[in-house]
Amino acid sequence: MNKQTTSRIRRMVWVILLFGGLVVVGAWFFLDRGAALSMASSDVLETVETTASETVAAELPAITADGYVMPAHYALLSFAASNTVASIDVAEGDWVEAGATLITLENSAQRAALAQAEANLAQAQANLERLQAGARAEEIAQAQAAAEVAELNLYRLVDGATPEQVASADKAIAAAQANLARVQAGATPAELTAAEATLRQAEASLRNAQSAYNQVSWANDIGARPESLRLEQASVEYERAKAQHENVVAGATAEDVWVAQTQVAQARAAKDEVLADAHPADVARAQANVRSAAAALDLLEAGPRPEEIA
Repeated sequence: MNKQTTSRIRRMVWVILLFGGLVVVGAWFFLDRGAALSMASSDVLETVETTASETVAAELPAITADGYVMPAHYALLSFAASNTVASIDVAEGDWVEAGATLITLENSAQRAALAQAEANLAQAQANLERLQAGARAEEIAQAQAAAEVAELNLYRLVDGATPEQVASADKAIAAAQANLARVQAGATPAELTAAEATLRQAEASLRNAQSAYNQVSWANDIGARPESLRLEQASVEYERAKAQHENVVAGATAEDVWVAQTQVAQARAAKDEVLADAHPADVARAQANVRSAAAALDLLEAGPRPEEIA
């Protein structure tokens, strides 16, 4: 073994010895410190116990904490139809049983639909009862009258105007012409006298109402007194009589004459229509009305069919 190898072995031995010494010193230090801490703890406990036995223990401070109750199970609820919530019938934490109402939806539309359905049902029941009872005598009589009117209209179109219809048209023309002459001639002396008398009477009523009003005009409740109402009514009547008198004195306007002339022309056109021959389309329409009225009468007299009742 050479000198260099021997020197290396010696260094390794010293390192091992040094490391072992450090381990021994550290173990002794921790063991001794643990024993000291244990003894100190015992002394402290004895001191605390002695103090607690000799003095009143101080009150512990109150402890406040928040807590939550978590449900064991969750359930997702839904409605068969969507709508606005009208009321929530339970509160958080309430105990509910199966079938209990939790939330109520707004149901005004459903109530309206139910009312409409009930009305339709009542109408259907009434129609069924009417069909089962058959046509009333009044309904049959009305259908007979309608059929007779349709036949008369057809005969009038085919046979032409009757003497009565021509006479009625002539009377309408004469009345329209008389009205035109009166409008063009202006007011008669009698109409002027009547308008002046009405105006003087309205003036007298207004003066009397004004005099009665002046006697109580100082009152605080003058607006609610009968004198105030009579004065207002008298004023309205006076203005109406005054306007009527002015119209009578002024005579007919151009518009009044035009209206009267138009009425004469309309009366003459009505007579021409009475005297004119029936148009084929009018005759065909009248014939269709006769057939329709006769069919309606036959339907009422026959009564309802079994399939209608079923």
